[in-house]
Amino acid sequence: MREYFRPYTIVAQLANTNVSSITLTDSEDNALLSNYVSVEASGDGDAWFSVTASSISVAQAANNSVPPASALLGDVSGLIGGIGKTNAGVVQFVLSDADRINKIDLSLSENNTTNFFITYGQIKTGNPLRDGERPIGN
Repeated sequence: MREYFRPYTIVAQLANTNVSSITLTDSEDNALLSNYVSVEASGDGDAWFSVTASSISVAQAANNSVPPASALLGDVSGLIGGIGKTNAGVVQFVLSDADRINKIDLSLSENNTTNFFITYGQIKTGNPLRDGERPIGN
């Protein structure tokens, strides 16, 4: 079974530990409900970053705010998200249709200028009957 994917990309740069909220948009700047998100970091040092699927309602902490990566050590209950290293890390979400997201929260564990390459979109399953009807050429 084939899958179809129209990827969108955003490049973001963070330099401090503040939480940055990033809306995933289509080419007309409308929020896009995505079931695939990949965040790759390119920075120096041994810091780490967190990505939270903030548009899923249970991703919020008890005080209704997403903590920065620097505060995740300790008593924070489970957040829908992932953690990666800034010098070579990737965090990916491959979600069901029921859990599509259009916003992520991104933060660093320490002040360290880091570029983030965000690829996102909607992965859909193709119709195998339709594939058999496509012309194959000569």
